[in-house]
Amino acid sequence: MPFRAPTARLALKPLSPSPGHDELDGAWWPRSRDLTHELAALADVLDPLWGRITRIAVNPRYWSTIPRKLLVNGHV
Repeated sequence: MPFRAPTARLALKPLSPSPGHDELDGAWWPRSRDLTHELAALADVLDPLWGRITRIAVNPRYWSTIPRKLLVNGHV
């Protein structure tokens, strides 16, 4: 059965990648104000499609709590 990612409110484009290192740029529209839950769900979807997610940048002006680390698909 093929992988079916849930519908995400997301717009991404690849930046100039170096070999073995892909970078994405884009925008994402979360469904709640719980950043820990939202980032984990976002990374769960992107991880099998783009490889292990190691960094996500968010604007701290819009989030009262920003997690330093998340558990995603069995890794931190």
